[in-house]
Amino acid sequence: MADDTSKEAGPPRKALPLHVYVIVGVGLISFTSSPILVRYASDAPGLTLAAWRTLIAVLLLAPLALPTIGPELRTFSHREWGLIGTAGVLLGVHFVAWIESLYYTTVASASVLVTTSPIFIAILGYL
Repeated sequence: MADDTSKEAGPPRKALPLHVYVIVGVGLISFTSSPILVRYASDAPGLTLAAWRTLIAVLLLAPLALPTIGPELRTFSHREWGLIGTAGVLLGVHFVAWIESLYYTTVASASVLVTTSPIFIAILGYL
């Protein structure tokens, strides 16, 4: 008698191309090295570092993203653009606060506080 419990539900999964792993690897390296690089650049104000970090990310990612999402961007309403702008301002405040926190504590402590933010959000969302 055949045991059907060993079969997976759904279609078979395809193997991801190698370039996906390379992109994820580069992203992980850049994400994990960021606190150390910010610490080395501690002579600059946090606002300056946050602005440069965001500008460099835009310059690297926009040429890749705009051809794909350009038509969709043209369909956004004024409300959606306002929400996007608000999210951008809040992300900027997050970057400045995090970079400034590196000046007052260790890289490890600041990184732990930032990476546990989903836990705090879940708790506050529940409350």
